[in-house]
Amino acid sequence: MKLFIGALIILTIYLGYNHIKYNTSKRPDLSILDGNAILDKSTIDAILNTLLQATKDKDIRQAAIEDLGKLSRKPGLDKATIETIVNALLQATKDESWTVRQVAIKTLQELGKSTDIVEILSLATKDESWEIRKATIGILGEICQNVDLDKDVIKNIINTLSQAIKDKDWSVRQVVIFVLGKICQNVDLYKEDIDTIVKTFLQAAKDENSSVRQVALRQLSKNASLYKDIIDIVVNTFLQATKDKDWSVRRVAIYALEEVSQKPGLDKAFIDIIINTLSQVVTKDKDWSVRQAAIYALEEVSQKPGLDKASIETIVNALLQAIEDESSFVCQSAKDVLEELSKSITLDKGTIDTIVSALSKVATKDKTSKDQKAMSAKKELSPAN
Repeated sequence: MKLFIGALIILTIYLGYNHIKYNTSKRPDLSILDGNAILDKSTIDAILNTLLQATKDKDIRQAAIEDLGKLSRKPGLDKATIETIVNALLQATKDESWTVRQVAIKTLQELGKSTDIVEILSLATKDESWEIRKATIGILGEICQNVDLDKDVIKNIINTLSQAIKDKDWSVRQVVIFVLGKICQNVDLYKEDIDTIVKTFLQAAKDENSSVRQVALRQLSKNASLYKDIIDIVVNTFLQATKDKDWSVRRVAIYALEEVSQKPGLDKAFIDIIINTLSQVVTKDKDWSVRQAAIYALEEVSQKPGLDKASIETIVNALLQAIEDESSFVCQSAKDVLEELSKSITLDKGTIDTIVSALSKVATKDKTSKDQKAMSAKKELSPAN
């Protein structure tokens, strides 16, 4: 077998005047490819079997991957041969060497202009290996951002990625959301493609895995300009997420509500619902970091032009309750925000007096508490009588 492999390594195929020399002594420029060389299956098999599978030398594997990329660009290759090459490159994305994996992914991205290769990669999103599915999704996302790519190809990629949100592995689903978000930000899309992506985000916001839900909420808030016609659905998704069983998801939902509240032209009814929801979170959420996030979100919402007196009062009342919070972090945040609000927005005299009085009481209470602790510490340090 070793002799056979060795023979394959130095294999030289002559077809008329066209030929390929394959010589491992040429590392890292492993192969010398004649630009007019005619390839047949045995040549490709020699590279695949000998270099991608038989060798333990990562430099040879890396060089072989680069050569596969060159070979796949040769004119006249049938779809089956291209599929063989692409599948070998996909397998290389699981290589133990990160440099080999990196070259494999880069090579696949460079080959992505071919419709045949995109079709093969789309099939690979259903591969039995989660590593290959994950790598393929990332590669399709990079290919999709190619400025020269046909719009129909982009549509097919987006549809493929949206289907992958049903993947059984949560980390694959998470990558789907990341990739679709990146496409939204970097690619000029048709309306129907945007709708497909937003629907995928909304579906992922209800995923069984909290990490996927977090990423979906972030992408929905980042791409707020995309869903003008379904803003009610998106806002309701954020509102529901403030009741999520996972505190980290609830906190992301708070950030999302803060961001969407700044959207120009947002209906007053939505602003009122957002303020009321954030106020409830400030006083009722069981996690202190979520309550704190809601305090800062209310501060941002309070700066929105045109808020009525009732909205301002709702915000102030929630913050006044928060300065009595059991968490010192929440208390301090509420005090800081109240002080800033009293300076930055127009409040009636009664509201200002209420804030000043509440802050004064808290300051007195804090001073008393500190004095008591100091006296207690002094007693402990005093010598016994």
